[in-house]
Amino acid sequence: MKLLITSLLPLAHAVVTELSTQQLFEGIQENKFQVIVDVRSQAEFDAGHIEGATLLENLFYFGMGSLESATPADLEGCEMCHIAVYDRSGGRTIKAIEILEEAGFVNLYNGQGTSQWMSAGYSLVTDESVLPPCTTDPAAQEQCSALEEAPTTSPTVNDPTAIRSLDAAQFVQLRNQGMFDVILDVREDTSGGHITGATLIGPLSEDILSDLEGCVYCNIAIYGGGAEDAADLLVENGFGGRLYFGPSVEEYSDAGFDPSTAESVEPRCTTDTVIQEACEARWIEDGGDSGESSGSEPPSAPTPSSSKEPKPSPAKEPTEEIPPKTNSTAAPTAPTSDVQYITAMFSCFVGLLIIVLL
Repeated sequence: MKLLITSLLPLAHAVVTELSTQQLFEGIQENKFQVIVDVRSQAEFDAGHIEGATLLENLFYFGMGSLESATPADLEGCEMCHIAVYDRSGGRTIKAIEILEEAGFVNLYNGQGTSQWMSAGYSLVTDESVLPPCTTDPAAQEQCSALEEAPTTSPTVNDPTAIRSLDAAQFVQLRNQGMFDVILDVREDTSGGHITGATLIGPLSEDILSDLEGCVYCNIAIYGGGAEDAADLLVENGFGGRLYFGPSVEEYSDAGFDPSTAESVEPRCTTDTVIQEACEARWIEDGGDSGESSGSEPPSAPTPSSSKEPKPSPAKEPTEEIPPKTNSTAAPTAPTSDVQYITAMFSCFVGLLIIVLL
């Protein structure tokens, strides 16, 4: 059966679905995922992980030369299963999902990371890594192959906590649309040029984060070898704007865009309060402040006044429906016209009688 499934993999179309933290939690509770994959290090896993997770240590390093990592073969037999993948903040998850997708896994879910998980109030456990039944049990493999495919459209594509990975064309399009408030180049060596509009900061650290304090609600694009670690650090330090992974400088250049040699750009959000307020307003609109913005502030004040204002209008409506009453007042004229008609007929009768008598 495993051989049959493997032979069909080239015909299968992979579907990747982004999940919010709540959707991941609910999916686990409802047993929607046959495998939950943690792609962090052993030390991170031991410090706390999502219950039921299988550790594929540093899977996102797979294929990167001498760097040790788990491999997609560790999940052989689970190619048709629904697999949720997570790391610390979602950065490494994207690369790990790409690796699994290329290996023929067809129902993949981006569960983001433990940072979002804990921020949502969910707990971690410290038990052993789980061996998925689909890796050894033919019945479990058959059950996975009979499952429906994941939805073809992501239900949380607009989730502000999800980190999107962009190719060069997508990146340039969004940059030209003003989507990024900050573009961070986190490479150590930038001598060969950089992406236009970038802030050259090198590997992101706690010290550098303080310089970006005013950009905490802004949209930030990150590129370079340390992009995943930088994203982790931003999420863990409360940066709530949308995060994007941009292309490497090589990918940017290969796509026909010329690298820049201009000086590093200072993000306006670091000093401009107007930009900072605009970022925060957009963050709230995205649902970043859902607990407060949907609370008693704006809604409660208008509600009483708006409920009082309509009350007079229903009272006026009956008085405005006076035209039917005019019809009813015209009704009494009918008897008057009948009297006139009888009188006229009587007069005619009397006239005819006089003529006959004459």
